[in-house]
This record gives sequence, C-alpha cells and structure tokens, in this order.
Amino acid sequence: MTALLERTESTTEPPRISPVAPFRQWLLERGVLAVLVGTPIVAIIGGLFYRVMPYPFLMTAVLAAFVAMPIWTTWRRRVSTNPAEPVHHLHKYALWALPAAAMFSVVRIPLHFTPLQIIYWHPWYDFGNALTNTPLDSQNTLLVGGLLNLIQGWAMGLGFYILFKRHSLMNALLYVAVWISALYSYDFAAYSRVGLQSPPYWHASMAWAHFGMAITLWFMASVVATRLWPKFRRPGRAGVIAVGVLIVLIPSVFAQWRAVTWQFPREAAIDNAAFARANLSLVPGSMTLVSNTTEARYSFALRMGPRNYKNWFKQQRSLDASGIEVTGQLTRNGRVIAWCNANVAQLPSANFVTRPENFAPVIKAVTYTNIPVTCRGPLATVQTTSDISGSGLDVNWSTRMTLIGGQEVQDRTFTGHQSSVRLNGS
Repeated sequence: MTALLERTESTTEPPRISPVAPFRQWLLERGVLAVLVGTPIVAIIGGLFYRVMPYPFLMTAVLAAFVAMPIWTTWRRRVSTNPAEPVHHLHKYALWALPAAAMFSVVRIPLHFTPLQIIYWHPWYDFGNALTNTPLDSQNTLLVGGLLNLIQGWAMGLGFYILFKRHSLMNALLYVAVWISALYSYDFAAYSRVGLQSPPYWHASMAWAHFGMAITLWFMASVVATRLWPKFRRPGRAGVIAVGVLIVLIPSVFAQWRAVTWQFPREAAIDNAAFARANLSLVPGSMTLVSNTTEARYSFALRMGPRNYKNWFKQQRSLDASGIEVTGQLTRNGRVIAWCNANVAQLPSANFVTRPENFAPVIKAVTYTNIPVTCRGPLATVQTTSDISGSGLDVNWSTRMTLIGGQEVQDRTFTGHQSSVRLNGS
C-alpha cells in the first residue's frame, strides 16, 4: 500500500520547467523578429557612427534580413499558438510605424523658421553619400538619404511594437522619448557631428522629435487603429490613409523644396565669400638657397588662407583647392637668376576627418597652408649666400588652382610680387 502511494505521488509531480525556457520563448516570438527589423539601425550605427564596417556592406546585411523576414514570419505563423505574437499583427504594425517615423522630422519643421533655424535634413546627405557615393550637395543624395532616414525611423517604430506587449503611452515615452532619444543624442554628438557644435537647444530639438515620434506610435495603436478605424466607413478610411501618406511625404518634400529655394543659394553665397577671402602670399623668411653644387636651387613657400569657413548648416569646413600649378621667377638687379615651379594635386583638408574628436586640431592646422616652391637657375649666377646678400631678390609668381567649396567650384589665378627678399641666413 505504501509503495502504491509513493508511485501515485511521484506521478502527480509537476513537470520541471527549464530556467531558459521563458527566454527561448521570447526569443522565438519577439527577439529574432526584432533583430531582423532592427538591421537598418545597426547599419547606420555601425557604418556611419562607429565605422566598424563600410555602410554599403552593412546595407547588404539589411537586404539579407529583409529577405529572411518573410521566411521567418511564415514559419512562426504556422507553428505559433499565441495569438498575441507579433507575427500575426506585423502588417498592421508596419503601417502604424510609417507615420511615426515621418513625425520625427515633421515636428521639427516649425523649428526651422525660428531664430535657431533647426535643419533636420542635413544628416540625410551623409546617409545618401555613404550608400551611393553621389555628391554631398546633390538632390539625388538628399532623396536617397531621406529614404534611408525613413527606413531607420520605421525600423525603430516597428521594433517598439514588436518588443512591447502593451503599446501604452508610458511605454512609448520611456522607450522612444527617453531611452532612444538619449542614445541618439549621444551617438550623433560623439561620432557624427564633425565640425559642429552640439548646444543644449540641439539636444532639446532631438528630444522634441523623439517625443513626437513616441506620441504618434501610441496614437496609431491606441486611437487610430482601435477607436477611429472601426467607426469609419470607406470615405473616412480613405481620409485616414491620405493623411498618413501626407505625413510620410512631408519631410522629404519640404527638404527638397528648402534645398532648392534656401539651402543652395545660401551655400553658393557662403562659398563665393570664402573664395573672395582666400589669399596667397609669400611666407616671410622662407627663401632659402638649397643647393649650389651643380645648379643654383632655391626654395620658398606660398601661404594659402584663410581656408576655414562655416557652411549652410554652420558646420566648420576647409576651403579645398586642387590642381595647383605655380610658376615664377627670381630676379636680381633686373636679371632673371632662377625659374620657379610647383605642382600640388590637392591641399590637405579637414573635410575628410570622420571623428569629431580629431577635427579641431586638423581644422586649426590647415587654416593657413604652405605650398612649397622650388626654383632652379644657372650656377654662374650665385656661388654663396653672401653673393646676393647686399641686394636681395625679387620674386614674381603666378598660381592657378581650382577652389572647391561646399557646393561651388571656381578656377582662380593668384599673382604676386615681392621685392628685396632676403635669403635665410643672409
């Protein structure tokens, strides 16, 4: 009898549950899908912020994830017994996330017309250029960058619907307006805003944009989908869809319009002012007799600058120059003693710096840039430095180069004359 009771008790013991079972279930229902959806965000952070891998390479991972997503969701729909699993509602979540992604930019449009002149679309040029390598000032680059920005916001909003069972206002605010906003402000300021300040009003505008996005995520799930949509008939639903499409299109349409009517003319004026300010002069004390063994060889330097300026969204830039050709003559007492030349493909520039922390010393170093020039003449004209110490040299030079601004390009010729230039040590 005792043995029978012991067997009965042993058969009624509850089955042991593995401690990893809940995590495994969450991973299958939400985790894998969230990772697949979040690849556009991983690509932008890894490719443009941390530069772990090239952005185009990481975008191939995004394409692979988007190919794998329907395969994964089809399998999960077939095996899932949980009606709340996100795969059963993914089509709705994807639609709800689109207006929220666009609202991130829409709420900043009014800030553009304040004295702060918030410009939400300038990172789009970096996104588009990193993927297509088209010029930074191109409208095509802006269009591609705007699409990438929308995809990133869409992935973030869709990730919220996947990760959270309750799409409450509090969850949306904590996840997007607090957590994501803090990460965004840190990553952009620390890794992306090269040559830019990140004052408090910039961080405030980012928080405001994420707040608008969070409110829209909650509104789409809790008001539009559950309260308004069921009540509307066909005309009302068509109106809701039209409003959603309009919200999605507004950021890109506004950015393209402002680029043509405001940004491009503004940048052109800034570039032309930088071109006019640039000057080329002989560096004092740079004239040197380098060699007089087989020929008389001299060297001096021309200083180009100032080269630093701020572009249309107040980013510090270097005025670039390429195709630099210098010709000139050294004369003494009206007689040519040497002919000068130099060819420089491109001046060093701070515009290629990718890390904000490295930018300040580089922009300072290239504000004025020296161009070395070599002159050669017959050995008979001079044997030692003292031979010409009494009268000095006259220097004439002509320099052709192409000046490159943020948008404009200008072919420029600088000419100069310097009298009674002393050799080093004379």
